[in-house]
Amino acid sequence: MGPTALPPPDPESPFGQPVADGAPRGGRRADPRAPRYGLRRAVVAAGLVALVVGVAVGVVAVTSDGDGGEDGRSSAPGWRGVIAIDPRDAEAVFIDGDGNVDDDPIELGLEEPANRFVSSDTLIVGGDGEAAVVDLASGDVRSVELPEGAQLRRLRNTRQLVVAAADPNGGPAVVITADGEVDVNATAEVDGGRYLPDQMTSDPAGEAVLASEVTTFQTVLVPLDGDDPEFFAGAGVALTADDVVTLERVGPDAEVVITPRDGGDERRIATRDLQGVAATSDGGLLLVTEDGRVSTVADGADEAENAAEIDLADGASVENVLPFPAIDRALVADGTRVHLLDATDGSVLESLEGELALGGRYGDPVQRCQAVVTAAGLGTLDLVTGEVSAGALEGFDRPAGTSVDGCTVLGVGAVTALLHAGEVVELGEGTNVWAIAPDGSAVVAQRPGGDPELRSLDDPEQDGVPLDVPVGSGFEFVEE
Repeated sequence: MGPTALPPPDPESPFGQPVADGAPRGGRRADPRAPRYGLRRAVVAAGLVALVVGVAVGVVAVTSDGDGGEDGRSSAPGWRGVIAIDPRDAEAVFIDGDGNVDDDPIELGLEEPANRFVSSDTLIVGGDGEAAVVDLASGDVRSVELPEGAQLRRLRNTRQLVVAAADPNGGPAVVITADGEVDVNATAEVDGGRYLPDQMTSDPAGEAVLASEVTTFQTVLVPLDGDDPEFFAGAGVALTADDVVTLERVGPDAEVVITPRDGGDERRIATRDLQGVAATSDGGLLLVTEDGRVSTVADGADEAENAAEIDLADGASVENVLPFPAIDRALVADGTRVHLLDATDGSVLESLEGELALGGRYGDPVQRCQAVVTAAGLGTLDLVTGEVSAGALEGFDRPAGTSVDGCTVLGVGAVTALLHAGEVVELGEGTNVWAIAPDGSAVVAQRPGGDPELRSLDDPEQDGVPLDVPVGSGFEFVEE
């Protein structure tokens, strides 16, 4: 019996959601790298940009009370302005923190601009058959041809802007960065190779991508600097600075294969009923079986060491294992409970009655919180401390979006409200929240019949700053 195929794409995948908006091309414009202070506020343990698409009846957000970086292991970046994207004209403009709109829009040259991603210096927007890559300092635009049916997904495990373009059900893939693009099939010299963009991952430096081909059960390591690719049997499960980790499965038996990227000898760890693998920041691995047995593999070791045994609910088995390698954590869900593990030693730090609430964005190294559903409603779990947010949203079972650090969670409801710094902030019935600032200090919101506004969450009673942009524009906060 041969190795099993990769799992099908998750329809609720958190790795980048389609967005109905467009972006820019050409022309001299104000440099958005200069900090903008007009509406910016201090960090309140929120995270990066969260974008909600087509929310007609309102949005609710929950913000955790943590500071997002007190232990030095994660910190949400600040922001210096907003990009507004007009989907009809496929133009984008920069707006500073005082609401001043740059008078020199950038033309994207796209048909039907769709999902988009932004970093501190680059905007990537997908369209019909091509993508636009925008240098936010100069306004220069590069066009990238996309495979048929491709959608964009921002790859996890790196702070760099690395985007995969492929059919979400599997197809040829192109990897796009600020500096260039790489056709995976052309690099691997494979005809008709199919890849799932939600299953692709970057290394932490954003210098290489691991992609598993779904018909041959072969994994390719694609350097983004033009170097030769490397090939591995089985499915890719992790890519660290030092190692490629793949999984070769035969029935209930599987071997975790650890191959050093510097050309050293591979190591093989035999397992049975393996359900998930999580990497750690120091090069180790955490292994979790279906029945909750946990083991660890130290950096350089060729055997797994037994660790904890998770107290699963009666009759339950492990359903999901979510790794957070930058902070050495893993979440294990069994359908009725969520267990927080220290990935370095396999110990169980916290168990709570509830379920994972998947949706929005997942996998950024600054992620510190994960949305969960408990008896109180939709809230957040602090991945470092194990604390559940004091506030929760009743009646919601998954977020419509999240901040990059996961500590701000959006849900759709009749009234727009946010739990900010431990207090509920209601923004009004029918109000839409289109974007949340990276540091949680502000939102782009729109009241029924009104214009989009930059609104402070530190002072929610303060009037918002109107944004003079075309109706239907989409928004992205630009990081510092």
